[in-house]
Amino acid sequence: MSKLIGNKVGEEVCEVLGLPSYNIASVDIFLHAGEIGRIEIIRYLDSTEKRSLLKVLDKYEITKVKDGS
Repeated sequence: MSKLIGNKVGEEVCEVLGLPSYNIASVDIFLHAGEIGRIEIIRYLDSTEKRSLLKVLDKYEITKVKDGS
């Protein structure tokens, strides 16, 4: 039996999903009884995506949440 090494499994998951693993911060696999399995991938934005993200965020007004007290 081989040991399960997180970075190796993460790289293989990225490969299956067609994602480049070089900019992945984390890969979390959730398998809970009675629920659908899911994979959560957190990755870093690269410089080419920054402009596109800013264009989307520019459509919205981000405001401070009012203090509820």
